[in-house]
Amino acid sequence: MIGEARHILLVEDDEFDRELAFRALQKHAIHVPVEIARDGEEAMEAVHRYSSSSTPAPGSLPVLILLDLNLPKLDGCSILAELKAGEMTKCVPVVVLTSSCQTQDISRSYLAGANSYIQKPVSFQKFEATLKEIADYWLGLNVRCQNTKDAVS
Repeated sequence: MIGEARHILLVEDDEFDRELAFRALQKHAIHVPVEIARDGEEAMEAVHRYSSSSTPAPGSLPVLILLDLNLPKLDGCSILAELKAGEMTKCVPVVVLTSSCQTQDISRSYLAGANSYIQKPVSFQKFEATLKEIADYWLGLNVRCQNTKDAVS
């Protein structure tokens, strides 16, 4: 919605990938702030902050979460399960963006509630193009759930 405060939560422990993703998002997701969590613990702190209120302030939930699976302190699937179990956070789209192409990781992610699973491209140009497509879809074309209470009643 125009005028709605919104942001992206990027959960990435690798400094190089985090910087590439941040730059690509800043280039293609204009005027959308990016909050960064560097490990599973920081990501869970953000999740608890989002879900701690029964009526979060408009724009306090991220419009999109980009989640790496292989994180220190707590893995991405655990974070994903917590997000999708929360009343306030279950409708936030989560794109797993990881280097893993293992079938078990893909299955675990979707079973935990991932909205999309994308393997990180190796080259910077492909990585940037992938993030542009993600931003175009999730921030442009996708119609978001505005009220989780309406969705479950």
